[in-house]
Amino acid sequence: MISVIVNSASDITREEASLIGLKVLPLTVRFGEEEYYDGVTIDSEQFYTKLVTTDIFPKTSQLTPYGYEEAFREELEKGNDILCLTITSKLSGCYQSANIAKEVLKDDYPNAKIAIFDTATASIAEGLLAKEALKLSKEFSLEEVVSKLNELRDQVKVIALIDTLEYLKKGGRISSTVATLGGILSIKPVLTVNDGLIEVIGKAKGSRKANNLLNQFVEKFGGINFNYPIALAYSGFDRKVLDIYLNDSKDLYQEMDINDFDVYRLGAVIGSYAGPNGIVLAFFANNK
Repeated sequence: MISVIVNSASDITREEASLIGLKVLPLTVRFGEEEYYDGVTIDSEQFYTKLVTTDIFPKTSQLTPYGYEEAFREELEKGNDILCLTITSKLSGCYQSANIAKEVLKDDYPNAKIAIFDTATASIAEGLLAKEALKLSKEFSLEEVVSKLNELRDQVKVIALIDTLEYLKKGGRISSTVATLGGILSIKPVLTVNDGLIEVIGKAKGSRKANNLLNQFVEKFGGINFNYPIALAYSGFDRKVLDIYLNDSKDLYQEMDINDFDVYRLGAVIGSYAGPNGIVLAFFANNK
């Protein structure tokens, strides 16, 4: 059996993970001296309340090698192979930590099969890859699953529309120059993860123009392959911004019932950089 492990930056809830048989390891978020485990000791509602009511900017921390080691050891004791998917290694040290843990365990488990897979993406796009890995693990060997994930990694796309670049700037994920430009123009930035890094790919004034621009990039990225799942997410206290987007995008999703989409609320890790009132779309693009 293959145990599929992912981190909480995938925005898969512990409840869903428990239902489908996925193991989610929590990253850490800190408000000053207060430390929380994403999705465990702080939920999304509590996180966004703190985010908008305190002047302290949250800091996120990667999983430690020891955290991965303990999770891996638990699965190895059951006789399972391990497939661990991580958030892009260019934005987090989770990939490095997982590989360190793998090396540490070699002496105790010389015959263990452990694969560490850098998704080169984040949030619900990472989650889509994790859930596809889980499906594949029911039919294929660990080596075959990794091979198929390598192909899917090139196809999975994530596009985000956020209110401000300020949170990304404070978190060190974009430059001050890029963030300041967005603020001066009072625009809604459209972002993606390109080659493992966050990239601002467009900007528009007003929600409708921004929603339309997001969908234009969907087409530029190859369009949606409706044979695979689609995931949507919002940040903040309610999904109003997401519902507005879906209402503006009926033509794009006419092949599917929007009620069938997986909808998530961004957790503390990704929410720290997105801020409130953001939306994220993740999908597998058509091959060209």
